[in-house]
Amino acid sequence: MGLLDNLLGGLGGSQRTQTPGFRTNLVPTDGLPAAVYGTAALAGALCATAANGFVKVWQTIVPAQQRMRWGFGNAALAENQGYIWCSILDIAAGEGLGRLRLVQANARETVKLIVAEFDMSRLSLRQAAAWTVAGARPADRNVDMIALPEATGFPMVGEDSLLILEYWHTAGVAIGGLDSMEFVIPVTVYQ
Repeated sequence: MGLLDNLLGGLGGSQRTQTPGFRTNLVPTDGLPAAVYGTAALAGALCATAANGFVKVWQTIVPAQQRMRWGFGNAALAENQGYIWCSILDIAAGEGLGRLRLVQANARETVKLIVAEFDMSRLSLRQAAAWTVAGARPADRNVDMIALPEATGFPMVGEDSLLILEYWHTAGVAIGGLDSMEFVIPVTVYQ
């Protein structure tokens, strides 16, 4: 009867259960289309254009038969939630600072919802050590990352919808030198 219920969408009156979501982390190489958003260098170059307001610097497309939300877990359970980290670099000179937005949108971007906005000084490593991609990665989740529980106050985005990062450069190194954007951002995936 389970297969028949699935094919008929539960018309027989039985309740369909919600499949629990699983956690994954988005990184720069998850960007789609890959030729525009698929590397840290491509995202970094787009960050260098964000002097006068928010600019889309990265996106990914929700795959077929999946739904997603920014974040993972529950804020009430600190060890069972996701943590966000992001660093926008001029590898030769230092970090760019500004504001980072997590946005979800439909495929044509006619409907966009801002899920969260962060001050980059709270997200990045904030150390004047060697400005390398490896050196910019966080060492301690409790110091260098911000908790990002699942954004249950927002609808899930489905197939072909977009998860977008927008950036506005306000401080730090000269904007023209930005050449790398590194991040780890948790999302919850439902199938």
